[in-house]
Amino acid sequence: MRVLLSFNAEDVALAEAFRATLFILAPDLEVFFSPILYEGYRAIKFHEADALIFFVARHGLSDLQRQELHRAFKRAKTDSEFTIVPVLAGSANPPELSTSLDWIDVPVVTDQNTLTEIIAVLESCSARTERTRERRSHGFGSVLLERLSAQRTGR
Repeated sequence: MRVLLSFNAEDVALAEAFRATLFILAPDLEVFFSPILYEGYRAIKFHEADALIFFVARHGLSDLQRQELHRAFKRAKTDSEFTIVPVLAGSANPPELSTSLDWIDVPVVTDQNTLTEIIAVLESCSARTERTRERRSHGFGSVLLERLSAQRTGR
């Protein structure tokens, strides 16, 4: 699963610690920093991400994050498998937004118990996405043919 981590550039140290802990707990989870902030780093384009972690810390919301969140809401309307995971890091307060979000409070960005909960949310999104990809790759007709074939052969 590919996840885009949106954060204020002034909170880069917290975002890097958060990302490193996610990697320790779930090495198969690919977490990318915003390509606009980190040119030259291995990056993905916004539309290639399966989820967005919207990370708000001490310095609050940046203009870039507002743009990314707007794009994320827009995408979530047309792509039901795209997940937005809003995270409040440290002692941050929820920013005023036009849409309410169910924030996950992460007082310590390296707390493995809390990050395990975030991973569980992302994995449930990933499982849903994988089932849809299987249906799309096989197509509904081929799934029916496979079932009929299995019934005929007694499998």
